[in-house]
Amino acid sequence: MNTTDELLASEASSLDDTLDTSCNNLQEQNNLQPNGQHNTPVKKDRSFLVAFFLLAIPIALQNVVFSLLNIADTFMVSRISGYAHINELSVEAVALSNRYLFINQVMLFALNGVCAVFAAQYFVKGERKNVAMALGFALLCALVISAIGVTITSFFSYQIFGVLSDNAELREIGPQFLFIVGFSVIPFSISIMLNGVLRSMKYAAPQLICSIITVLVNITLNAIFIFGLGLGLKWIALGTLFSRTLEALMFIGIYFITKNADLINPKNLLRITRDYIRRYTRITLPALGNEIAWSVGLTIYFFIFASMGDGVLAAVAIMQSMETLLVSMFIGVGAASSVVLSQLLGARKYDEAYDKARRVLFVAFIVGLVSGAVMLLTIPLVPIFFSEITPEATRFVQHLLALRGSTFFIKAINFTLFMGVMRSGGDTVFTMITEGLTIWTLAIPLLFVLGFWLGLPIVVVYAIVIFEELTKMTVLLLRYRSKRWMRTLTN
Repeated sequence: MNTTDELLASEASSLDDTLDTSCNNLQEQNNLQPNGQHNTPVKKDRSFLVAFFLLAIPIALQNVVFSLLNIADTFMVSRISGYAHINELSVEAVALSNRYLFINQVMLFALNGVCAVFAAQYFVKGERKNVAMALGFALLCALVISAIGVTITSFFSYQIFGVLSDNAELREIGPQFLFIVGFSVIPFSISIMLNGVLRSMKYAAPQLICSIITVLVNITLNAIFIFGLGLGLKWIALGTLFSRTLEALMFIGIYFITKNADLINPKNLLRITRDYIRRYTRITLPALGNEIAWSVGLTIYFFIFASMGDGVLAAVAIMQSMETLLVSMFIGVGAASSVVLSQLLGARKYDEAYDKARRVLFVAFIVGLVSGAVMLLTIPLVPIFFSEITPEATRFVQHLLALRGSTFFIKAINFTLFMGVMRSGGDTVFTMITEGLTIWTLAIPLLFVLGFWLGLPIVVVYAIVIFEELTKMTVLLLRYRSKRWMRTLTN
């Protein structure tokens, strides 16, 4: 245990020192080289990219770890019995449960995203008590939202599946999984807020280590439950609940190891001012509206996919579990750009923030192209790794991977625009309107007509999802060019 503590502290200190040095080089207008000459733009860009990737890579890897967990869960659940029909039902039960919980989770992401922006701007000014205040209010809001979510899944799990699916067998096994896994949102809400503030202070490596431990524990428990003891979905849900609780406890420990325990001192957490509540709420409510519009819209996507016949929803779930692994790289780019741009805006360096935003958008484009190529390369592997599902579902997965992989760069740019660029300046009203209009007035009506009513092939229907993302990207790029997203929130 002492060795682990020392490793966490050492890595955190090393990362923080490196990032501090790189960011200071960025922020000093007249920084001199040893020979007395000014830094060239190329050297400044190199310094920025080093600092950026030192933050982005651990964040991305942390999300990759959890994406691997989703893929492993899907893989193991697809082998929960010797019958392909039951395996598909199990995959769909987990997918629909996670889709419902996703609504709760993205609300937490909104709270965390805005909290991290405030924390980053306070941190660059050295206002630690305000960093603690930002964390405290976000934790309070997160626990309220999670408690509401747990209440709903505890008393209405059968009704939820009654709305999400018309399959009688799925309505029977799904609620049993949802009832148990629903409790995991409480420790998850604590973890995500603690994690977000640590990132805003440029810590990323310690959380990565804790996430690896969490995932290894979860995968081990699931393997024991499914392959060792032959147990069902209820035990998979218990394994998830235990792992999430362990993760929250480890994240609390990071604050002590990195000498940031003052930030989770109850006295500092609860020192919340009315002015902060007003400013936080003004930015957070549109962000919540944005996330709710997005997550509920994606849940309706799933409802439409579920109505399109046997194997379609399982295929979408498998494709998206593989997609999530690669999206982790986009999250790393988006989260790191949010920290970097928030600190520049907090220091009122608007021209530099605009220029750095252009660079991170280009990075997102390249990461999207590479990730799409990787997705295309996985197509021949689908029959090997998912041999227990029906041949028709396997074919659906391959077609969806081909479509998504060839257009993946669009999603990468959107993630960076939403998570990093727009949110760093608190431009959440515009993003909420954009998200609501593109999903609810464009994608959902077309999906309903083509998928639910006309019953066209899943590849044709899923192309509407890509079209919605392309429309959204175009609107947000125009907003970026207008510079109206750049604001300092902490003054």
